[in-house]
This record gives sequence, structure tokens and C-alpha cells, in this order.
Amino acid sequence: AGLPAEILKTIEKINQNWPLEVRYEASGDQNIMSYVSYLLIPRIPSRKSDFKIVVKDNEVQYEGPKSTRGLIYRFQNTPSFRGLLLSVFFVTGVAIFVRRSLQTAVLSWPESIGLSLLLLMVLALLSIIFLKSANTGFCIVSCAGFVGWGYAVLSYIKRRDNTTIGIFGKSGFQLLCSSFHNLNLKRVFCF
Repeated sequence: AGLPAEILKTIEKINQNWPLEVRYEASGDQNIMSYVSYLLIPRIPSRKSDFKIVVKDNEVQYEGPKSTRGLIYRFQNTPSFRGLLLSVFFVTGVAIFVRRSLQTAVLSWPESIGLSLLLLMVLALLSIIFLKSANTGFCIVSCAGFVGWGYAVLSYIKRRDNTTIGIFGKSGFQLLCSSFHNLNLKRVFCF
């Protein structure tokens, strides 16, 4: 069920020029329009809109307001390796956060990562339903990922301090506390 190349080029132009969260009025051949609507996701067909798409004679015609220049958010056509690394970083951070938060449940790494992906999906869907954008859900997951990595770094430092002797080890920390004791700052810095 392929579409003609001209229609695909027109859909690519629409993707580049229309805002992502627009509602558009669709009319014409419903067989082709179903494919066009699928390729224009997350844009949603609507009954009344300033954005219009008409499909007739294997051709797609579209129109929209010219004043949307500042509101246009384009898809990134070429995924980057940096985006993949950030996704892995945040999902792993959420897995660390989940493992740290659910200490009573013994979760393996695959279970924790699966649970973090489920959490990502649920937060994105709830964000779309209530706020009409997935960005809030993604920001919450990103913050949880940062917190998870913060937990990991702090637990590594704590473990290292318990096994190391020297200025950064346990004896160095006690030396620092005793010097603050002379300044009456022990209650602030040392517990």
C-alpha cells in the first residue's frame, strides 16, 4: 500500500512547516487520507481548523496560516548518537532511582530498566492527556534520571570513603571534623 512519491514529498513539506501539535481539517479521498493522517502524527485531524488538507486525484493540497513562523517545532529528521546516549543515560538513571527507592523489592537490572521504561511511557501518556504535550513527562523522567545518578555517585563516594585511608578517607574526614570542632562548627558540618 505505497503512496506516490509526490504525496510523500508533500507530507515531508507539511512536517517541516506545520507545528507538531496542530489540529487540521481533512477532506478528500479517505483511503489516501488515512495514510496521510498516519504520517502526520502527532498532528490530529479535526472538523474546524485554519490548517487544511485536501486529497484528490492522487494529489495532496494543504494550506495553513502564514503567521505560525515562531511556533514551528520541526521533527529532527536524522537521529543523533548523542540522543541515543542521553536516552540510555536517563533510563539507566531512572533504573538506579527505582532500585534505590524500592529497597524492599529485590529487582535485577533488566527488571529495573523495564520498570523505568514503563514509568517513562506512563508519564509521557499522562502528560499528553492532561497537558497536551509529552515534554512534562520527559522532564520528570530526566529529573528522576539525574537523581538516580546522584544516588549512584554518592553511594560510590561513601563506599570509597569507608575503604580509603588518607585525606579523603575516613581518617581525613575525622581530621576535618576535629578542626571544625575548634571553631565550634562541628554541629554544622559533622554529624
